[in-house]
Amino acid sequence: MLTLTSTLVLLGLLIFVHELGHFLAAKALGVRVERFSLGFPPKMIGRRIGETEYMLSWIPLGGYVKMFGEHPGEEDSVPVEERPFSFSHQPTWARFLIVTAGPAFNFIFAFLVFWVIYASSGLPHLPAVVGRVAEGRPAALAGIAAGDRITTVNGRPVQYFDQVTEAIELSEGRPLEITFERQGRTMTVKVIPELVPGSNIFGEEIKEYDLGLDPFLSAHIGQVQPGLPADLAGLMAGDKIIRLDSRPVRDWYDVLEGVQTSRGRKMEIVVERGGRAVQTLVTPRLVNPAETIGQTKPVYRIGIERRDDTVVEKIGPLTALYYGAVETWGLTKLTVISVVKLVQAKLSVKTLGGPIFIAELAGKQAKAGLLPLLRLAALLSLNLGILNLLPIPVLDGGHIFFFFLEAVFRRPISLRIRERAQQAGLVFLLLFMAFIFYNDLSRLAARFSQPTAPASVQHESPVPGNVNPGR
Repeated sequence: MLTLTSTLVLLGLLIFVHELGHFLAAKALGVRVERFSLGFPPKMIGRRIGETEYMLSWIPLGGYVKMFGEHPGEEDSVPVEERPFSFSHQPTWARFLIVTAGPAFNFIFAFLVFWVIYASSGLPHLPAVVGRVAEGRPAALAGIAAGDRITTVNGRPVQYFDQVTEAIELSEGRPLEITFERQGRTMTVKVIPELVPGSNIFGEEIKEYDLGLDPFLSAHIGQVQPGLPADLAGLMAGDKIIRLDSRPVRDWYDVLEGVQTSRGRKMEIVVERGGRAVQTLVTPRLVNPAETIGQTKPVYRIGIERRDDTVVEKIGPLTALYYGAVETWGLTKLTVISVVKLVQAKLSVKTLGGPIFIAELAGKQAKAGLLPLLRLAALLSLNLGILNLLPIPVLDGGHIFFFFLEAVFRRPISLRIRERAQQAGLVFLLLFMAFIFYNDLSRLAARFSQPTAPASVQHESPVPGNVNPGR
């Protein structure tokens, strides 16, 4: 019930924000709005207030604002005295503003949500405590060890691990002077970052400066996914994993390694719960790429996520505005790049998710709390805004494209071309929605299949949550 409620509220809010942009822009420019609908027909309930009928409709996959004289072919039938109120008889710049106001409101909404999140809850960070040090890498050669707390980098005080990461990235290979505390002693070393191969979130190879350091991640369970092995074995949020198959667990990296190397073999897990040890057996499950968005290879998982052991940096409302803008811009760029890579076939279309996937996310974030649900709303709002700006007839971007052609050729595009384009755009959109539904259903079906193929070594949710990646 929580999943259904949170999904309907989330989708309704995003649709409302988008259509509100069109509505307010039209009203401000004197265009008559005949209908404001959340959802697509058939009509559920409605009420006319003034010149506008406000409606709730049964199909919750979108909404629309019906403006007077907006459909192709209506231009000539509008009486001369009514043309100041007709969408089609507005100058190109006015129609452009009305159409772009919908996506613009999606971006504004996302920015405001991020601002509220940062202003109310601050910036979450991982402490500047070293968790793992790779053998033979610069940090290990300089004498830095697990458990050390880094206090300064090149004389600049640091409290959070992302400050350390930022300093390494900005060093461009220049030596760094790092001061750290170990068992009450303060030590300073010089270390030179090395340029090493890595990969970005799209799996593309990149080069980055690194010392071979990872932050400390405790072995506490933050969330247990319903119906997966950990849940069936009785593991609970808040449990601290202390042993895997008689091997002591120091941190989350040991948990990852144990699941990675299990290859589906039944594991004995001992957790600390309420001051006592609890023992259980868990059989890691093979999760295929079809089941999870963004996953490219089969992996073994037990269905747990790490607890966010973060420290919060309190910031004021003005500083929160800056971080809200940075977050909005960063996620916008990431989404646009993702769309480009989908078009270039460098990112699989299987990574796309539809209403079922959104419902799963909404239910999960609703259980985590209001702020995670708001963050999801902001992310989806950005996606909705960008999607609507694509130059596809029927979408806002398609209208904007025709306005551009109209401005270039200094005359309206012919009615026949516009109608044919609208028909083609509608067919494309329906096929696209059908494919998204197919993706969602395929992921659901894959979860009920019994995995048999060997899995590659990958992580089980190494760093979930909203840890601030940079300053």
